[in-house]
Amino acid sequence: MELEVVKLEHLPDNYHIHIALFRDVKNAAFLHEQLLARNTDFEYAFVDASVIADAYRRFGISPTTKDLVVAKITFPTEAQPQPATTESIAKHLLENVQGSHLSVTDENIAACTDMTKVRKYYKLNGINWLDALQNTQAQKQQIEGLVIGSMALRGV
Repeated sequence: MELEVVKLEHLPDNYHIHIALFRDVKNAAFLHEQLLARNTDFEYAFVDASVIADAYRRFGISPTTKDLVVAKITFPTEAQPQPATTESIAKHLLENVQGSHLSVTDENIAACTDMTKVRKYYKLNGINWLDALQNTQAQKQQIEGLVIGSMALRGV
């Protein structure tokens, strides 16, 4: 399993975001319980992949989640000067997430995304000019732009 590793420009070079995508997850209830129990082995962001982009309260993993984006942020601390490695994170995920691992690509994320939920949560229903685009690539691009703009304005 290969994790996507993302570096953000405004963070020091030793801060990394490790991202994985899983489909057809069979043990979402177990993962959800681990997060609620604050199990330190599960200090990940498990996000329901059907609606990527908002706060955990709305899009976090639920016991019925089937598609999952996992993010783990690592950085050195005084208590742990050598954070977890990409290899150890990948091993932990493969041992604990029962689902099919996919590459984190636009196509794979799009296949998981429930546009009906995205439109509902970002209040994009009933916008005539957007509705007129009728499930085309142009509509998806417009929705993506509106969601990103909304996130930027809210700071989410």
